[in-house]
Amino acid sequence: MTDTSRDLPVVERAVPADLAAVLRLHERAFAGSMGVALGRSYLRPFLASFLDGPDRVFLVARGPDGPVGYVFGRPAEGSDDRSLVWAVARGLVRHPGVLRRADVRAELARRIRRFDEGDEETPGLPGPTLDLYGIGTDPSHQGRGIGRALMEAFEAEVRRLGFATGRLSVYRDNDRARRLYESLGWEAREHPKRALLSYVWFPPV
Repeated sequence: MTDTSRDLPVVERAVPADLAAVLRLHERAFAGSMGVALGRSYLRPFLASFLDGPDRVFLVARGPDGPVGYVFGRPAEGSDDRSLVWAVARGLVRHPGVLRRADVRAELARRIRRFDEGDEETPGLPGPTLDLYGIGTDPSHQGRGIGRALMEAFEAEVRRLGFATGRLSVYRDNDRARRLYESLGWEAREHPKRALLSYVWFPPV
């Protein structure tokens, strides 16, 4: 889909054969998150869910030996993917200790509320909105512009699919990621979780 100068890997659509490599990258990029804590019995179907549907986005930066970066997302509207409930349950059964974490309990409660109340993360945001759920690069390839290439490819998908906005969330103290998003014109907004910020992007008219 996107090829850059400076000998960057090609950014293209992910295929099922990429899932194992992306899973390992995601575990490193999101170490400590609820999803990673739930284990691979949850992560595999979670990642695979982004391969399904014409309005879901799953891209990889493909090097000679496979993916060295990835980005995936899906629409905010109707994105309470109930098909993953059983995957969450399996993860909790296999890793019951995660329920001792206050942040995990709070996140589970937030997701349950979202089933009933809908998305209230960024009030007043014009829709439809394409949410960026995850992005990461192989640590040995960081600093080469792969993250920027993935973000630009994601923005191209926001435009191609006709979304009014793109959105993501990031920890407030992740200065490196925030500098990247802001350099690309993403705007910071408050997030319901105090440790996070939302960033939104409006396609150029």
